[in-house]
Amino acid sequence: MSNQPYHNEGFWKAFIWVVFILIPLPMLFLWIADGKDWSNRLIRMSFPERCAYEDAQHNKINNCEED
Repeated sequence: MSNQPYHNEGFWKAFIWVVFILIPLPMLFLWIADGKDWSNRLIRMSFPERCAYEDAQHNKINNCEED
């Protein structure tokens, strides 16, 4: 055994591959195939109450504008 530190030679190549290719590429294909409908569904699913809030009397107010 040598006392040299472990060398992460391919870490940045793998990181770039995952971050810039494997994440945006499927999203791009879905956007091309389904258009704006896909992105609206993703936003509604990820942030369901992005424009809803409660007033002082605890009434739920929904200001979402659906397309």
